[in-house]
Amino acid sequence: MRNNFNTISDVMLEKEVITEIEQLQQCLKKVNASFLIISNEVGLGLVPDNRMGRLYRDNLGRANQMLAQSADEVFLLVAGIPMRVKPNEPSNLMVPVMMSPAGGSIRILLRF
Repeated sequence: MRNNFNTISDVMLEKEVITEIEQLQQCLKKVNASFLIISNEVGLGLVPDNRMGRLYRDNLGRANQMLAQSADEVFLLVAGIPMRVKPNEPSNLMVPVMMSPAGGSIRILLRF
């Protein structure tokens, strides 16, 4: 039985998002491959005036934080220009990379 969006609590939605991201992180660590994760940056704008908009912003922001914490490298793309966020040292890379324990790499690119 599917829950109606209006009847699901904010806390329940956040827990589901966290669980999904944790499962994704576990899968990424098991695979010997390179990954590029692209997401929208949602923390630089206005606070949405409706529940759905706020939940989207808050939960995507939480997912971005979790993925960025486990990434070796994170880039923020501004006006088509990648700005390295993590790690802080300079890089020759044109595309962001994160190494997984299985030997692959995961790239996180936040854009807006």
